[in-house]
Amino acid sequence: MHHARDDSAQAARQTTYADAAAGESALPAEVSEALAHVLAATQRGVLQVSDRELVALLAVARHRHAEPAVGPVAADLVLAMLRANYGRLRLSDKARATMATRIGQTLCEAPTTLPRMQRFWDQLRGVIG
Repeated sequence: MHHARDDSAQAARQTTYADAAAGESALPAEVSEALAHVLAATQRGVLQVSDRELVALLAVARHRHAEPAVGPVAADLVLAMLRANYGRLRLSDKARATMATRIGQTLCEAPTTLPRMQRFWDQLRGVIG
């Protein structure tokens, strides 16, 4: 019985990524770290990310360039950053995509981070012309 409760608690922690608005301490450490990384990257701007990350982000921008709003591409941007920087996380592709979607939604729903995300997307679109 104890093990089932531990497994259930772990599953609950893994599905609460979107609770970032309620405080990063509610997030699993890896998700909190990834969220902090994305926040820092969007604050610094496109030209300050790592080369590996920039390649991944530019691939998203080339593929989704016609989309002017960041909302529809936020998960793709976060997923590119996760793959470039957090490949060591032992997550299934589905779990990684879910994490990226939830982080992207959280960042686009917050009035303080949405403009930053939009500026970051505009910078990426500008780099590829």
